[in-house]
Amino acid sequence: MSKLQTEALKEAISQVVADCKEKNRKFTETVELQIGLKNYDPQKDKRFSGSVKLPHIPRPKMKVCMLGDAQHVEEAEKIGLDYMDVEALKKMNKNKKLVKKLAKKYHAFLASEAIIKQIPRLLGPGKFPTLVTHQESLESKVNETKATVKFQLKKVLCMGVAVGNLSMEEKQIQQNIQMSVNFLVSLLKKNWQNVRCLYIKSTMGKPYRPPIFFSFSFVASSSIPPVCAMAATALHLPPLLLARRLRFSSAAASTSTSRRTTRLSAQLDDTAAASTSTSDKPAAASFAPPPDFKPPEPKTFEVKPGQSDDIATASLAIPFRLGTGVFALGYSVSLVSPDEVAPDEYALDFQGRKVKESSKIGQCPRPEKPIEIYEFEGCPFCRKVREMVAVLDLDVLFYPCPKNGPTFRPKVLEMGGKQQFPYMVDPNTGVAMYESDAIIKYLADKYGDGTVPIMLSLGILTTITAGLAMSGRSGKGSKYTPAKLPPEPIELWAYEGSPFCKIVRETLVELELPHLLHSCARGSPRRQEFLKKYGIFQSEVLKEAISQVVGESKEKGRKFTETVELQIGLKNYDPQKDKRFSGSVKLPHIPRPKMKVCMLGDAQHVEEAEKIGLDYMDVEALKKMNKNKKLVKKLAKKYHAFLASEAIIKQIPRLLGPGKFPTLVTHQESLESKVNETKATVKFQLKKVLCMGVAVGNLSMEEKQIQQNIQMSVNFLVSLLKKNWQNVRCLYIKSTMGKPTRVF
Repeated sequence: MSKLQTEALKEAISQVVADCKEKNRKFTETVELQIGLKNYDPQKDKRFSGSVKLPHIPRPKMKVCMLGDAQHVEEAEKIGLDYMDVEALKKMNKNKKLVKKLAKKYHAFLASEAIIKQIPRLLGPGKFPTLVTHQESLESKVNETKATVKFQLKKVLCMGVAVGNLSMEEKQIQQNIQMSVNFLVSLLKKNWQNVRCLYIKSTMGKPYRPPIFFSFSFVASSSIPPVCAMAATALHLPPLLLARRLRFSSAAASTSTSRRTTRLSAQLDDTAAASTSTSDKPAAASFAPPPDFKPPEPKTFEVKPGQSDDIATASLAIPFRLGTGVFALGYSVSLVSPDEVAPDEYALDFQGRKVKESSKIGQCPRPEKPIEIYEFEGCPFCRKVREMVAVLDLDVLFYPCPKNGPTFRPKVLEMGGKQQFPYMVDPNTGVAMYESDAIIKYLADKYGDGTVPIMLSLGILTTITAGLAMSGRSGKGSKYTPAKLPPEPIELWAYEGSPFCKIVRETLVELELPHLLHSCARGSPRRQEFLKKYGIFQSEVLKEAISQVVGESKEKGRKFTETVELQIGLKNYDPQKDKRFSGSVKLPHIPRPKMKVCMLGDAQHVEEAEKIGLDYMDVEALKKMNKNKKLVKKLAKKYHAFLASEAIIKQIPRLLGPGKFPTLVTHQESLESKVNETKATVKFQLKKVLCMGVAVGNLSMEEKQIQQNIQMSVNFLVSLLKKNWQNVRCLYIKSTMGKPTRVF
């Protein structure tokens, strides 16, 4: 075997640094390690992938963004970290171009526990956020992210990683390179026999290939640490890679993005013809939910006890209006196989098949700003306009004007000259008008295909049936009830044809509460958007499956704690041609608390390991171990993962095998926290077959915790796939001894 001597590496680093100083460039250059491989077939052999935390941050100006809740946003502000809060993410989800722009802008993302469940896969491969809990230091997590580099073999036998920058000390660059090379070799099938050449270079400098020295023994000595090595037959090839050229100019670094997170209603046009903003009203000192208030658990098509009569009378509108306002423009429906619908795709179940709904809304122009309508429940003319809003799937800012309402009725008189309803204002065009039929025609021409539904074009018959539709509600939603105005309009996902939505809107109108309505009639694309944001439909299926797995295990009464495994089947994927993905994610809860971890530590870490009851090996034990390959292999099989002190990790032999390279632990980190983090991390790796499995929990956990782990695992897996959900054939969950239960 061969190795690269420490002195040779130092000399090469000194040359790189000296060349840079001669040029005297105005930015800090990055130092890159470039690797060429041999005796490797990317089509047949395992395409390895793995990440390692380096002792020193190679790219301090690496851009990281925090997708956080209120507490994490506050912490991010304190340390000067870019962030996005919940409201900003909601707006971002509506625009795929903005999402792609965000993914390109940052190298890595962190996310709060409450937020990460809602993160779309749109950020793309390699950009799935890292979980940050409130118990962890945000600043430490950022530094850990910046210090982590990833090795991934794609379709060519070369790669490069940033291992430092020229503002660092040469010794720090050397330590980073040593650890990077050791980790890379641990991933390779034949270790050093797969390494053709190694180069180091600065961003704008030429590559340097250190001279090769040969040795046929491995010495675990503190005086001569084993650094990087090459095969004796390595060829002197030209540079394999172009530099990444990750330039971080001071101007770019100082540029800060706008972090306004005001709601859509606060950004409405303030033209003379149009918008009324509730910000003109004196807001109450604070708004908070009632004491002990808990949002109800969503249950589809289920009536709350005591509301049966309300739902029944609100349902009269469906036969009287022949379903107008229930379906979006151009509604169509089809029955498909469950395999054709992804778990995060909205569809109904029907006799073992899936009902897919669609419409022509995607072909219609969309208003940039919400249309504003002044109206009230109990008015047949207002109902006609609301039905058209549902048909066209529009976002509308409703200003309720119940009888004796003190706020918005006078405003209509001021703007239009008379108190007549409905009254519409379109801030996108400056148009303002009365008369329901005129408003319906305007909306159809501007935001539809120009056609008005038959039930809205029958003249007096339309008005009569609209009145009959509300006859069972006895004037609900028509009279004002004193209430406080919120500082911003309430957001409501609803549609006119739903009896469940109807009784909610009646209350909003009576209290004169302005609300931004996101229309979501049947066939509306917003149903898919709603599912992505809140995941209600998927959660119900998953909960039921977990309960079934837990119930079956309890019946058997086994004497050990079973592990819960997520099993994945893929499709439309060719392991020979397509990228064999690999990635790790930290779950919210530890799935395998009895996972075996060993600390390869110095004196201080050995002492800490003893205190927390963690298995360990010290320097002397490692020296003896290196002389016996059988003992090393036995050690690698005994433990699932290894941790190592900074002083020890440079001496760790590659013999532990692929996937067993130790995780670095510094003296500034809590050893116990690092152990828990290691136990909570699961890895997805595609090999030569289109199936895999990962442990996501155990039956001593609460069902909710298992659910959270599964949701994060699936979201992360999908973010790795080339075509996202289109590559997922099926998902099962099962306990160790139980039968699989299909969740997709």
